Amino acid sequence: MSGSGQPIVQARIYQIRSQSNVRSLLSILETDRVNKFKEKIKEDDENGAVEELQLCFSQKATVEMLRIAVNSRKNDLITKFLTSALQKHQSYTSGGGDTTDSSSMQAEFFQNAVLYSTLNDDPETLEAVLAWGT
Repeated sequence: MSGSGQPIVQARIYQIRSQSNVRSLLSILETDRVNKFKEKIKEDDENGAVEELQLCFSQKATVEMLRIAVNSRKNDLITKFLTSALQKHQSYTSGGGDTTDSSSMQAEFFQNAVLYSTLNDDPETLEAVLAWGT
């Protein structure tokens, strides 16, 4: 294996380890919500998947849902997810008027989506995510 491929392999190993750690950290309710989200994606029910996202109040579960959405390679769903997750977060923080928190949340969603699509070696999804983030 060449030296240039090692960081990607290391990132993939880190992702796999994180996924197993995330699942152990999610509560039963969060895990149920994530599983329902995954089922909706398998059924091609994008609106149902977005509804499950709207019902999710956990940041950890939302990031796990993002990973699942990016892994689906359905670019419309991914951009709809990112927009919906950001809107949901903004509606929760709008009372305090803290725009820096919103900006950091958008950056976190964006960075995770870029990471996941890069690890999937999916240039079409990466392009869609980059278009959403600009």
